[in-house]
Amino acid sequence: MPRDKLYQLIHALTTVEKKFFQQYARRHVTETDTIYLQLFNAISKQASYDESKLKKQLPLASYNLNFHKAKAYLYSLILKSLVIRKSNSSAYSQVLELLCSIEILCEKQFFEQALELLEEVKELCRAHEFQELALAAIRWEESIAATSQLMNAGADLKMADNYSKRKDLLDEITLTVEYRYLFFKWSLINAPFTPPSTDAIERLAIFFKDPLLDPENLPKSKAPKRFHMGLNAMKARLEANHAKAFELSIGIVKIMESYPRGFYYTEMLLIYAYYSVIMDAVSAGKFSAAEKYLAKLKKLHPENPQLSYNHFHLLLASELTVLKAMERKRECLTLIDTFEKSIHRFKPGISRFHEYRNYLLIMNWLVKVKEYERAIIFINLMMQEKVADQRVLPFQYHARLLMLVVHYELKNLELLEYLVRQVDYYFSKHPLPLHFPGILLLYFKNILKPKSNLQAEQEELTRKLEEVRKNPNEKNGFKGFLDCGWLQNRGILK
Repeated sequence: MPRDKLYQLIHALTTVEKKFFQQYARRHVTETDTIYLQLFNAISKQASYDESKLKKQLPLASYNLNFHKAKAYLYSLILKSLVIRKSNSSAYSQVLELLCSIEILCEKQFFEQALELLEEVKELCRAHEFQELALAAIRWEESIAATSQLMNAGADLKMADNYSKRKDLLDEITLTVEYRYLFFKWSLINAPFTPPSTDAIERLAIFFKDPLLDPENLPKSKAPKRFHMGLNAMKARLEANHAKAFELSIGIVKIMESYPRGFYYTEMLLIYAYYSVIMDAVSAGKFSAAEKYLAKLKKLHPENPQLSYNHFHLLLASELTVLKAMERKRECLTLIDTFEKSIHRFKPGISRFHEYRNYLLIMNWLVKVKEYERAIIFINLMMQEKVADQRVLPFQYHARLLMLVVHYELKNLELLEYLVRQVDYYFSKHPLPLHFPGILLLYFKNILKPKSNLQAEQEELTRKLEEVRKNPNEKNGFKGFLDCGWLQNRGILK
C-alpha cells in the first residue's frame, strides 16, 4: 500500500524544519488551528501511517472539519512554512520571492522601487546562471517600461536592448537543453552496472560523433560548457584515456567552484564533481591530486538530508578508492568499520544506488584481500535487500556469486552445496541477459560433484570466461566481478 503523502512529507522534515513549522503555525493560533498541530504531532509519532487510529485520536468532527480537508490544509501549511524558510537560505527561492515582491510593487505603481529589486534579481541570476528566471526579470522590465512610458523617454531603447538580451538567454537555454538531452541519451546507452544492449558499442560510436561534442565547439557559458566537458570525460573513460578524463574533470570542478553557494542543485553538482575528479585522479595515478580533492569533499557539510546521504556514500567510495590504490590496508579496514556503524544514520531517498555500489566496492575489496569473514557482513546486507528491480539485480547477482566464493574459500562445502541450489533458484526467478554468472555457477556445481577434477574444471572455466571477456555485452558486469580478484588469485584468469 502506498504511503500517505502528508505522512511522507512530515517524515521527510528535519528536526529544524519541524521546529520552524510549529513556530510558524502558532503565530495565529485559534482553537481550530490547534487541531492541525495535533494532527501534525500525531502523524510525526507514527512509525507507519494508520488513518483509522488518527481518526479515533483526533475527533475532527467536533471542530466541523472534514478529515481529508484537514489533511490537505495541513499539507499546504507545511509547504508554505518550508517556502518561507527556504527563501532565507536558497538563492533560487530568494529570486522567486523578489519577483513576487516586484509584482506587488508594480500593482501599487511603485515602479522605481520595483526596478531596484529587479537589479537584485538580475545580479542573482547572473551569479547562479538562473537563465529562466532572468527571462522573467526581462519580462518585468518590459512591463514596467510599457506601463510607465509617459514617465520614461528611453523606454523604446530599453525594450530593444531587452530583446537582444532575451534572444541571448533563449539561445543559451536551448543549447543547455540540447546538452541535457545528449546526457540522457548517453545514460540510456551506457547505464552503469546495467547490461548494455547488443548494439551499445555502435550506438556509442555514433553518439560521440555528435557535432555538439566536438572540442572546437566548447560553449562559453558555464551550464552548457559543463555538459560538454562531462560528456567528453565519459568518452575519455570509455577509451581508458585517464589523463584526459582527469583534465576535463578538473575543468568541471573549477566551473562548479565558481558558482556562489546557496542553491541545493549547485551543491549537489559540486559533490559529484569532486567525486568524479577523485576517481579520475586515481585512474590516472595522480594520488596527491586525489588526496587534495578528497580533502575538499570532506569539508562539505550539506544540510539537505538527501544531499547528506549522497555525500556520505560518495565520500566513502572516494576515500576507499584512494586508500585501496595507495595500498593502505589498515586504513581501509578502519574506514569500512566506520561505514558499517554509521550507515543507518543517513536516511535514503528514492534511490539507494550509491549505497548498493558501496556494498559492491567493499565486498570486492574484502574478498581481494582475503578478509572473508568481514566480506560476509556486506554480502548479507546486499542480499537482505528485497529488490528485484532490473537496475538492482546486477548487485544482487554479484553478492550471490561472492557468497559462493567466500564459503568456498572458507571450506564450508556442506553449506556451499545448499547455497549453490539457492543461487540457481534465484537466477532462474530473476533472469538477466548475462552469461558469466551462469558459467561461474556451473563451475561451483561441478566441483561439488564426487570425484570432480578441479584442474580440468578450472581449465574449462578459463576457456569459457575468456570468450565472455571478448563479449562487449558482458563488459560492465564481468568487470565488476573481476575487481574482486578471486579469478586472478586462483590463476583462472590473468
